Amino acid sequence: MGDFDTGTQYAIDDSKAEKAQLRESTFITSGNLPTPESFKVEAQDPPREDEKGGGELAPGGGGNGGGMGRGKKASNLEFRQDARIWDLYLEDAEREAKERAGLFAGIVSSFVIDARRDLLTNSEQNLLSDIRDTLQGISLINLVNIPVSQKWINGLWLVSLYITLFSAIMGVLAKAWLAKFVPATTRREAEDAYQRYKLDKQAELWYLEEVITIVPLLVQIASFLFLGGLIVQSITDDQTLGHALLAFCISGCAIYLTMTFLPLFIPSSPFNTPLSDLLLWLANMVKALFTWNWPPNSGWQAKTDINEGLAEILYTKLIKSPKPAYVDEAAAEIAHTSFKSKWIEFLCRNDTPQYLLTRFKLDLSTRTDNEIKKNETLCSHVLAFLRLVDHLEENIAACSKDTSVEDILPQYKDLLDVLRTSVENGYPLHRWNNLPDSLRPLSFALRTQILSLLKMLPERYRKAQDSKVIELDFHSNEMSDRPWELAWQDIRSIHKVHFMLAACRGVLQGEKNEKTTSAFILSLCLARAGSTASETGRRSEWAGSIEAKDRATVDALALEFLARLYKATMIELEDMVTVALNDMSSLSPGFEIGAAHTRQGILKTLFSALTLPQRALRVHTIKMLNHVQDLKPDLFSPTSIEIISNMIVYDEEDVRGDGLQILANLARSSEETMTQVTDALLASVESGFSHEPQQRLRTVSFVRTIWDDSLGPLYPLAGRCIPSLVGVGLNADSTEVRQSALRLMKDLWAREFSGEIKDAIPMALNAGLDISEYGKRQRIVTDLLELLRDDGSKDASEKPPFAWYYSSDLVAAIFPVVFEKIVSAAIHDDDNSVRETAKTLLNELSKDGRVNYMLKVDALTWLETAAAQPSWWWVRHNAVLVSEFFMTQLDFANENLMKRLVEWAGSDDDEDVRSASVRLISAICKGRYLNSDVLEAVKSTILSVKATFPEVVPIILELYNKVDSDSEVWKNANEDFLMLGEQENDPHYIKALESALPQTLKISFHGSRSDWPSAVKWIKILVALAQRPNLKESVDKVLKSVAIDVRDGIEAKPAPKVAEPESDSQESHAQPTVDPNEHDGALDFMAQSTLKLPLRQLLYNIGWDDRRTWAEILANIAAHFPLDFQDAPTILFQIARYDSDTDVQYACLKSLILLAKQTVTRGLTNDTINHLDNFCENSDWRVRFSYTQLLSSIGVSKEGDLSDEVLKKLSSRALLDSDYDCRSEAVNTFLNLAEIDDNDRDPSPKARYRANGEAMVKDHFREGIEDDSWKVRQSWIKLAGSQVKDGEFPELTKLLDAAIKDNDPDVQSEAMKVLQRLLDDAKQRASLAAKLGKVLGSCLPATDYSDRALTVLTTITAPPSAKEVRGKELQERHQLWIQILSLLGRNAEFQALPKLIEAVLKEEPSDTIFDSQDALYSLFQNAKLPDPIDSILPKSIESALKPDATYNVRSAAVNLFGRLIGCVPGRGEGQPRYENLLGRSSDSQIISRLADITIKDEYEDVRIAALRVLKAAYKATDLFRFRDPIKASLSKIIENSLKDLENSRLRTNAVSVVDSLTEENSNDQFRDIVSPSISQLLRTALLEGDKNIGNTVEKVLFDNFTTSVAETKLNRDVLIAIPPMAAALTVAGKAIVMRLTGTLAISDDTAATIAHALSPMLRNTSSFARATAIELLLKLYTKHRHSKPRLIESAIPEIIGLAFDDKDDVGRIRITAIQLLVALSSGPASLDSVGEGQTEPSTATTSSVLKQITPLATKFMALLQVEHLRPSVVELLSLMSLDPTVRQTILLRIASMAFGPETLVLVGHVELLFRLIADERLGETATDYMTLFLAPALVTRPQLAPYRLGILTALWCRYGRRTLEDSEAPEKSVRHKELLEWFTLALFGRHVTAHEATTWRTRCESWLRRPGTEGSESASTPNS
Repeated sequence: MGDFDTGTQYAIDDSKAEKAQLRESTFITSGNLPTPESFKVEAQDPPREDEKGGGELAPGGGGNGGGMGRGKKASNLEFRQDARIWDLYLEDAEREAKERAGLFAGIVSSFVIDARRDLLTNSEQNLLSDIRDTLQGISLINLVNIPVSQKWINGLWLVSLYITLFSAIMGVLAKAWLAKFVPATTRREAEDAYQRYKLDKQAELWYLEEVITIVPLLVQIASFLFLGGLIVQSITDDQTLGHALLAFCISGCAIYLTMTFLPLFIPSSPFNTPLSDLLLWLANMVKALFTWNWPPNSGWQAKTDINEGLAEILYTKLIKSPKPAYVDEAAAEIAHTSFKSKWIEFLCRNDTPQYLLTRFKLDLSTRTDNEIKKNETLCSHVLAFLRLVDHLEENIAACSKDTSVEDILPQYKDLLDVLRTSVENGYPLHRWNNLPDSLRPLSFALRTQILSLLKMLPERYRKAQDSKVIELDFHSNEMSDRPWELAWQDIRSIHKVHFMLAACRGVLQGEKNEKTTSAFILSLCLARAGSTASETGRRSEWAGSIEAKDRATVDALALEFLARLYKATMIELEDMVTVALNDMSSLSPGFEIGAAHTRQGILKTLFSALTLPQRALRVHTIKMLNHVQDLKPDLFSPTSIEIISNMIVYDEEDVRGDGLQILANLARSSEETMTQVTDALLASVESGFSHEPQQRLRTVSFVRTIWDDSLGPLYPLAGRCIPSLVGVGLNADSTEVRQSALRLMKDLWAREFSGEIKDAIPMALNAGLDISEYGKRQRIVTDLLELLRDDGSKDASEKPPFAWYYSSDLVAAIFPVVFEKIVSAAIHDDDNSVRETAKTLLNELSKDGRVNYMLKVDALTWLETAAAQPSWWWVRHNAVLVSEFFMTQLDFANENLMKRLVEWAGSDDDEDVRSASVRLISAICKGRYLNSDVLEAVKSTILSVKATFPEVVPIILELYNKVDSDSEVWKNANEDFLMLGEQENDPHYIKALESALPQTLKISFHGSRSDWPSAVKWIKILVALAQRPNLKESVDKVLKSVAIDVRDGIEAKPAPKVAEPESDSQESHAQPTVDPNEHDGALDFMAQSTLKLPLRQLLYNIGWDDRRTWAEILANIAAHFPLDFQDAPTILFQIARYDSDTDVQYACLKSLILLAKQTVTRGLTNDTINHLDNFCENSDWRVRFSYTQLLSSIGVSKEGDLSDEVLKKLSSRALLDSDYDCRSEAVNTFLNLAEIDDNDRDPSPKARYRANGEAMVKDHFREGIEDDSWKVRQSWIKLAGSQVKDGEFPELTKLLDAAIKDNDPDVQSEAMKVLQRLLDDAKQRASLAAKLGKVLGSCLPATDYSDRALTVLTTITAPPSAKEVRGKELQERHQLWIQILSLLGRNAEFQALPKLIEAVLKEEPSDTIFDSQDALYSLFQNAKLPDPIDSILPKSIESALKPDATYNVRSAAVNLFGRLIGCVPGRGEGQPRYENLLGRSSDSQIISRLADITIKDEYEDVRIAALRVLKAAYKATDLFRFRDPIKASLSKIIENSLKDLENSRLRTNAVSVVDSLTEENSNDQFRDIVSPSISQLLRTALLEGDKNIGNTVEKVLFDNFTTSVAETKLNRDVLIAIPPMAAALTVAGKAIVMRLTGTLAISDDTAATIAHALSPMLRNTSSFARATAIELLLKLYTKHRHSKPRLIESAIPEIIGLAFDDKDDVGRIRITAIQLLVALSSGPASLDSVGEGQTEPSTATTSSVLKQITPLATKFMALLQVEHLRPSVVELLSLMSLDPTVRQTILLRIASMAFGPETLVLVGHVELLFRLIADERLGETATDYMTLFLAPALVTRPQLAPYRLGILTALWCRYGRRTLEDSEAPEKSVRHKELLEWFTLALFGRHVTAHEATTWRTRCESWLRRPGTEGSESASTPNS
């Protein structure tokens, strides 16, 4: 193939090189290729019928009818007589003959003329004669010396002359020979060509051309001889000239020789000489001699048979011609149908295919302006190759049993090589689109036939030159060009048979890509034929010669082939699905699904599609998987189960049924898969509950779905979902979500899941406390607090949403679980409000006996967690506080708890933390409730931790040491340490305490005094500890050392000196030297005091701060060692008196008070009294205050006695001192003096003290009670209270005023104690009653004092048993009486209030006063009021409810009215009523006032209270007297307020009232009140522009009106009110209406009423009104399609009209109308089960709708081009396709669109096709099967890629099990008659010839019956 690969170089002129090449090829091939006579054909080809064209020629053919031409015709001629190839051959042969004759005639003529010249006188010959004669005249001597050169010159010239003359003679003879080669005829037919052929053969036989070629060779020889002589002569004459001539001649000879030998080495060289041909011939002869391959004689002999001669002409003169046109014409002749198979066989066995392929390749690559001519030429070559391939395949197929294919294939080696090469890279058939468009069908046919043929051959015939087996399939990259779209071209009829045959063969025998392409081609052709046949009604017309049985055979074969085609198409879907999935752009890099060749493979691909992000594909995949039978569990991966679970739970409700069915079937397969499925679903439920509200609603719906299916395998999952469901119900943000979850929770509670829900509620609350949003945490904590406080009397609306069973049970179930989270919130929460509420909750929990014992109190963990870094002070503080709440439950056995508390108490950075820790420690140690049992328990705990408790002692001591001396800790230091001292029997404690105490304390004036502040604290501790016997010795040791230092200081002893050398020993005992300057300063310091100068000097030197500390030390030491320091009081008093620093004075006086508590010396008494004026005039209030306390201490002591003068001055200080503490302490001194114990005193000063006190009260009480300081007033009241004996006390009124009017609660409380004491004396009650009544009566109407007056009145009139449980009713009536008096007191017209108060106060405190309602009523009757109480009280209430009344008055009136009628909010039912106090005359006025308050009052709490009273009264079954007034007043005020557009506040309040009234909408309790306002309420939300109010109304509507499952009257009122205002809705209002219609419970009758009202609006001129109406109708019908299918039947014509209304300026009318038609067409039953083209049994309404819209199917299909309408139109058309006629129209329209451009319209039609296939609408009709064949090929378009995967998987899942094969073939043929007709039209076109029918039948039958027709396919039937 080397020469063939380079290609033949075609000549373009008549050069000799062309002829030489022709001769060479003739010589070479004549001995190696078969000759025509070697083919013996047993029978001639049968005549071919051609009904189509009567012998139409192939492109490039010529002729005028196929006759033999003029003259005698050959009867056995096997070639076309008038073929153009003969004309081309004759023309070329004659031209060559003429060229030969002209050439040699010129040669002969030239020599004749040259010979003639010799006859002239002046000719060269004569000149030569003259020369000769001259030479003869030379002497003999000269003759003897003739040069040799002259002899050579003459000899060469003479020979040259001879040769020239002989050549002339030969030329004359040759002229006569050549005359025979120029014929006189002009015919160009086959016989003429044969005659020309014989002439050429005779000339070849006798070597005519070679002989004549000798003539110019002789001339050239003569020329060479002449040149030789001339060279010799030139050298003889002149060597220089001779040598130059010789050089030129040599160069010329070299050129001549080069041109002579060049053709021998380069055959294509255009340069040669006559000698070249001779040498070439001689070389061939020598080669033949050596190889013994002598050419046979037949090569030069003409064929005796004309057909064999013509065949040789075709092969040698045309096919092998170097002229391209000849080869092209030869190919056209071979392609002609009349070309005999005998000569096809001849050409197949020689190298004709090589020449044809070379020329085919060159034609394809050559550019030309005549594209039409080029295409015809290429077509001829393709057809020629088709003839060769068909012939070879027929011979292979015809092999008998005795002859194998292996035996005949070597004869066709060249042909097979050419066929294999033709499909290799670089050759025309390598790709399907190498040829022009018009020839691609033929190219496909040829390529397919070649590939199929090569596939049948042994492997060695399929190997290329590189020994690699060539690919016998279309290249993969070709498939992206969609070669099957060739079927869309208009294919010429003579090409169509080849095209369709190749496609049929490709389906049956081709490899994967070839089979795919072929199948798609046939599918497209079938669809096109079906579309054409349906539109035009045309069918294929069969030739008359075809018998009926042959037609039946063809039909049966076609049906069998269609079955194979269908099967192949379904199998191909598997790989197509995989490719489609891999082509999805959303797949991550590197993600690819392997090729699917089995059913399992495509199922895996389907599962892989679940990972795609496209929602529609995932939905589709799940639907398809549900229709695959026997899904194996091993196909499901955890990922796929998870994806399906997520989709059906919260992502896609559309596939919930399919997905649940898939998972349910999987769950049934095994326990393991059941676990996987339930776990995945549970995870999806939990995930869905954490998403957006809409997804949460879907998740709730899913749980309800599995709960409804109680027999399903997934039913137990509902119980596992309860914790998450409860969490959503309690913690979700959306009200709609919470209500939906709560409704489901209640349903689950009612059916077997109550225990799970009860357990889940605490867990949900527990989780809710972890939510990051503080508002939710606050809500949960608040709900828990309300739950804890609920005593069963609260309304359901006031309870937490989860409290639908007994509160006590709920408390016990919840709080033990959520306790830790509540504690965490109280301690660690970031929000202060959450922390405070949680602490309040914990405080109440600690006291609640129902649950506190169940709580796990772990205070140590709380403290440790709070201490973890980073630790905030408020966290630690809260931890201590929470621990304090549960002090009685603390684990005292845990020593770490006390250790942590003590550490915080002693070392925490924050004062609050330290104080709280100290308080808790103190509480633990002392007992919080001063209970001995608790105290003993604490003590026992301390004893139980002996080994570790002493560690706390140093910390406690350190705490006391660090806390300020003024702290509260020091006030009880002794008691604290006494308690700790009880560990005296514990050696560990004693040891720890002793080791913690300081061993020495230095209090020296000499040296540093920085330790004095610490020392004074240690002294106090030691003094306290010294009281314990076991510690007294060690403590006294330290204190004595301190006492010595103190004494040394008093005596001013010098500091001890260090030992000096002996020389100085005498001086060591000398007194210390004193600085004169220091003595000078000391003289002035306290010069008037009695202190010695050395002490004064020391005190002077240490400064005021140290003096203050030293005084405190002295006092504590003196108190401990009183005998050793009897001078201490004097020293301290002197310092207090004469020290210039007030801080020092204050400290000394405090120290004196400490000493005075033990003993008072006469000196101290005298000094204190004598210096009264000095201290009272001191500028520092602390000095005066402490001095007064010192006087008091002296006065109450046994040794002290204060004179009247002192008391008088003290009284003056009580009034005149500038400091209120001093004034208060002066008054308190009189009180203390009056209460002294005088048993041991004689004479006793007590009487004198009391007399001075009484005088002071009498003279100055009025002045003192008006003091600015509450503390002073409180002291005066205490003093007066100790002296008041009866009601005759002159300042009793002032005392009463203080109890009521004073602004300080402590003063009020103190005054109340005095009053209470007076009233406890029965003798004094009567005298006090009138005064108290008057005072209280005057205070109650006063706004500033009314509250306090009520408190006083309540306190002094409370029944004795009110605080007991049995006194609850007494307390209730008492409180009611107080409220009545309060209200009456605020009425200025009512003057009898003092009488009412006096009447009660006069009575002895007794329970009988408020024992019953009659007793209460008698209190008012006995008071002798001007009018009956039932007349006064209603008027007072009505007056108090007026707008001009104060807030307190209105609030009290509302509360009182609620009590009187037994309607106090929050108290539940069974409240006592006191209607006899009200009468009936003012009912309407009171109710009207209350109604006004509910909306118009400016205070929210008053509005809420009034509304609650009205609601309770309206609901009460025994208060009918108020129902009508409440209904009239409240409904009117609501409606009027909503209409008041100018007052947004009133409208907002009115909406709030409606919100409250509709909270319990399910019972329609307040429907009569709310109903009149519904219309205006809706207007507020739907029509008006106030966004805030509108949002509030919207919230009310959806939170309250949607809670009921069944329709309520209020719901009906709301919905009935919508249609009249629908035309005026705003966009936002329309959205609200849609939501309301979708969520409100609606009965069928209400829906019918609304639909009837909406129907006329469909004709409204407003587009918005029409849009609103149609959308509402859609909502209504969707909800009621099952129960009321005829709901909107009357509006169907208007709906259809709106669907086609292209003036839809709103944008939603048409789509909604179509959606409504979809709903109407679907009927009440599901359409999921409808398939196989069968119509679903539908309701009358559905039939009516379909009957009206099916004639409009074409118009609806036109809407597919409107993108936003397309989904709805597709769904509608899918339903319409249930009608076979409509479905046929739709499918044919889709098919016709498929052959159009890739426009948006086609996309819409393909989307429709997708829906039809997915819904399994296709049945068994011809159009259905046509569509099934068309769909896979159609979706290969790039524009349709989004639908590819969906359509392919739907085809496989829905129709993969279908087959066209049937054992009953005849019946099947009848059934599929139309489909067969369309297939016939696709195969043959409109006319079926016998030849076409026979060819297709024989070939397809052979292919179908051949073993292994379907190759190596092992794929099972799809979805089998």
